Amino acid sequence: MKKTPSGFVALMSAVIISAVLLSVAVSASLTGFFERGNTLNFELKERSVAAADACADKAFYLLTGDTTYVGLSVYTLNSLDTCRVLVMGNNPKTIKVQATSSNAAVTNLLIGYSTTTSSVLSWQETT
Repeated sequence: MKKTPSGFVALMSAVIISAVLLSVAVSASLTGFFERGNTLNFELKERSVAAADACADKAFYLLTGDTTYVGLSVYTLNSLDTCRVLVMGNNPKTIKVQATSSNAAVTNLLIGYSTTTSSVLSWQETT
């Protein structure tokens, strides 16, 4: 008469269920961890876009006061955001704006601006 192991099936079922639950918990935890990084990158990009817009407005203000203005200006907006504004050319002017947020997210703008009509001719984000 051969004896069969009575608790083997229960033990193997418990091990398999525990492994599945552990893998689900680890997967959910890593998803939350990586999602936090993606959210931070998204918010830093939004900040750099807002900083670039603010610096473009500053360039428009400078050109309103002096239509012959040509040069490079660097602005520190706060502890995280900085931008550089380069105004080139005659009429129309070419304005290059580069804004960085926390040295992680960068926004580059290339703007065409008419000093005679004080209007934006073109506005594009470049890489």
